[in-house]
Amino acid sequence: MLVVGEFGERLGIVSQSDVVWNQGVEHFLRLRSVKSAVTNPPIIIERETPFGEAVKQMGEFQSDAVVVGYEDGVKGIFTERDVVRFLAEQRHSEQIGELASRPIVTVKDDDSLYQARNILMQTRIRHIGVVDKRDELIGIVGFAEIMRSIEH
Repeated sequence: MLVVGEFGERLGIVSQSDVVWNQGVEHFLRLRSVKSAVTNPPIIIERETPFGEAVKQMGEFQSDAVVVGYEDGVKGIFTERDVVRFLAEQRHSEQIGELASRPIVTVKDDDSLYQARNILMQTRIRHIGVVDKRDELIGIVGFAEIMRSIEH
């Protein structure tokens, strides 16, 4: 959200991160499991996928992050912030596996949203993988999903 002054002058922005970090919603977040914020299964793409194709898939699925699969079974993550950064660095001709953050940071699906939020804050990342009891990745949760959970 853009913050403007009395005369329409631009003063700054308030992001989803700002709201989640500063809204005093700790009690609510402790009561909800991470699984409750998972809305869709993760989009998984192979590491050889070209940058442009990965961005296209993110757009088609209206997703702000995709999971990148590697031959060794370790998974990475590629987000919309990565898209902006690598476009600015003119690294858009590379395969997605060379650009993704690896390994993806995860939480258990029965952990609280409060625990997930704390990990996001401590690691200074915006998305976290959610794994079930078998350690299978079942989703990705970011500040947008936490915000939707709070709004709900």
